[in-house]
Amino acid sequence: MVTKLLKPIGRRALLAAAIGGAMSISAIACGTDNGGAPASGDDKGGDATSTPPPISSIQSGYDAARMSLESKNAVLVRVSDERSGIFDNPFTITMVNGEQVDFYEFPSVAEAEAASRTVSPDGMIITSGDSAVAIDFLFKPHYFIQGNVIVVYTGGNDATVQLLRSAFGKEFAGDNAPADTSNDDPGYPTVTTPAPIESVKVIEDYPGHFSLLVTSGLPSGCASFDSASIKQTGELELTLEVLNRVPAPDQMIACTEIYGYIDNTVKLGSGEDNLDVCEVYTVRWESYGKQDSLKFQVTAPNVRCANPDEPVDGPVVITPIISDMQALIFALENKGMKIDQTGEKGSDLFGTTSQIVMVNGERVEVFSFAPGSGALEAASLVSLDGSTISSGSGGVITIYEWIAPPNFYLAGNSIVLYVGTDGDVLDALDAAAGQKFAGPGAEPIDLPVVEEPMPLPGPDGVDGDVALVPAPVVSVGEVAATKSLPPKYFVQVRTAQPMGCDKDAGWEVEVDGMNVNITVLNSQPANLAVVLCPAIYGETEHTVDLGTFPFKPGVTYNLFVNGEAHGTFVGL
Repeated sequence: MVTKLLKPIGRRALLAAAIGGAMSISAIACGTDNGGAPASGDDKGGDATSTPPPISSIQSGYDAARMSLESKNAVLVRVSDERSGIFDNPFTITMVNGEQVDFYEFPSVAEAEAASRTVSPDGMIITSGDSAVAIDFLFKPHYFIQGNVIVVYTGGNDATVQLLRSAFGKEFAGDNAPADTSNDDPGYPTVTTPAPIESVKVIEDYPGHFSLLVTSGLPSGCASFDSASIKQTGELELTLEVLNRVPAPDQMIACTEIYGYIDNTVKLGSGEDNLDVCEVYTVRWESYGKQDSLKFQVTAPNVRCANPDEPVDGPVVITPIISDMQALIFALENKGMKIDQTGEKGSDLFGTTSQIVMVNGERVEVFSFAPGSGALEAASLVSLDGSTISSGSGGVITIYEWIAPPNFYLAGNSIVLYVGTDGDVLDALDAAAGQKFAGPGAEPIDLPVVEEPMPLPGPDGVDGDVALVPAPVVSVGEVAATKSLPPKYFVQVRTAQPMGCDKDAGWEVEVDGMNVNITVLNSQPANLAVVLCPAIYGETEHTVDLGTFPFKPGVTYNLFVNGEAHGTFVGL
């Protein structure tokens, strides 16, 4: 497969090229003709409907569906967004481990469920009012549903089918879909009973939003899944309950001794609504007569929390943090680059959607990963020349035909991509964006990154007839840290140039025990007493990089700028 950067595949090209002519569509007139497809899903006998799995507790949205696959170690590349396809609804073409999968996101869960009922059990017919469309696939289709998203796969790769089943459960239509039992009466009363819970895992649907991935048992052929729910039973305690539906106790029903399993995703929430950021919650459940539990810490994209496993002395103070992208912007601005944050979303090369930053008019993509995850591992999947990206499973390699040389950088816990040849932009990225691990002149990812201190002009503070002197300090901001691990620390320092002869000469940092000393310098003529300087006052804003010095969590450090105390900050 060859993917062109910034050239999304159109729907017409998709049908001809991406599917390879594997799908032909023909309209079938419906109505009173019993020989054709049913006029609606309400008709008995030829019912073209099927009952989707329970989804009331499943996280919704394309991002959540993508995260469900990523939790199975799948590699996703978002190719393009299309207006309509099998359903009269926009959908997103995404390569999943090199196989095309279509994600139809509906405005609501109810609309997604309604659309699922228009699909025949074999997935070959889509009904719409008094008509239907028959679709002749080269391979048997597979339809899945999660929240307000319908996922459609029409390829023949068995590994992809199994991956989708592990992420979304069994198909509601298509190959291996469960039989339609929406109108079946078991013929005996049923009751709910606690289901045996086999495993529980906390997953992050997207940064700061958490769910439980729950595997429960179906102890017999008469047992069916009923519901999975979470309730808050204490200030920092949540209780999970999973129920099956079985024959009532007074019913003498012969059930097959077949033990089955079912996966469900139960939404926990986020720090934006029902959970407290940085708090550690306990999730409890009962299975096989025994109590079990797990703990997880609530994080948020803009907050760095203390490690709950590392006790600290005194109260924990949360240091304000900035994103890796903001740190990159500061560093590029210090290199004289003009930055425009467009707010535009970019590609989905690593399963996380990038943000676009214009640097001197050149497009740069920043892929941000959650703390402690992803970036280094994702970078290791890119070939040294940037032409291929592996799925990580050893079996899928995607080849990219770039419109210009790609340049990949590892910046903290983010990946920066610039496809272009502008010399000024490349020089700035080489100096500010971290290690270049793929593209022209790149070094292998396992090489250490050596950070050079900012050079100051002249040996011993003198460059010819120029002397270096401490700059008057106008203001010092709060110390901020990035989300990358280990974190980088930055602080904004504004200094003055009192006369026209004063020029900003940079800064340097020294860490001495619990004291962090920043020196900001001006340059001026060495023979200032005999030089006529214009009375022009100026100021310079510095983003001082304190580096990745291992500041200890919970320990308070003193900040000094040009010998004067400017408050404290707490290590993370």
